[in-house]
Order: sequence, then structure tokens, then C-alpha cells
Amino acid sequence: MHKLRLLTLNALVVQVLVVASFAAGPVRETHEIQFQDTDPCSGTVHTVTIDFQDLIRNIDGRTVDTSHTTVSTSPTGYTGHGFQNFVVNNQMNNYITHVVLTNDAGNQIVITRVFILDLSTNQIIVDKLSSRCVR
Repeated sequence: MHKLRLLTLNALVVQVLVVASFAAGPVRETHEIQFQDTDPCSGTVHTVTIDFQDLIRNIDGRTVDTSHTTVSTSPTGYTGHGFQNFVVNNQMNNYITHVVLTNDAGNQIVITRVFILDLSTNQIIVDKLSSRCVR
């Protein structure tokens, strides 16, 4: 009987922890940025608009932000989407993004960025940006 009570108590504790973790669930945020850039297919300067739909959560002391991005450009007329992952803990700041854009002329751009910052030394470990015209 004592073991049954102990098991029941453990099951209740687990249920409380599960409910508490759902109660402190992820935060959803949206935001938009705009900036000038150069179309790698034509060399034309265009305005890039990125809409972010973020899902931010805390996982074992790490802040994790996973975003779906919708991207458009003007006047070059590219549209597309991508993703962004951003993870911060006490030691590292990791950022990865990947976007694919296509316009009515059939041109296609692939953008990839990887950025890693060592927070203990404030040194950039990796900072690579690739914006390529693939067709």
C-alpha cells in the first residue's frame, strides 16, 4: 500500500510538472523589418521586407526562437519564405537562417546566414552570409 501511495504521489508530481510546463508555453510574436539590398541576379538595389512569425520558448535554460519568415522585395518583385533559428544560452549565441526568393521573371535567390558568437569571450566564431542568384 505504501508503494502504491508513493507511485500515486509521483504520478501527481509528474502531472503537475507537465501542466506547469504547458502553462509556461511558448510565446508567439510577429514583427517586420525593412532594409535596402542589392539583387544578386540583376545588381538592382531593392527594398527587402521580412515578416517574422516567431515562436520563442525557454528550453533547459536556453532561449530558443524559431521563426517562419515571409519575404518580398520592391521593385524587383521577389517573394518567398524561409526559416530562422536563434538559440542563446550562457555560453553561445547561435543564429541560422535560410530563405528562397523567386520573381515573375523566374530569377531565384537563395540566402543563407550562419552566425555564432562565443558569449564568454565576446568573439565571433562564425559569420557567413551567402546571397546567391541560382537561376
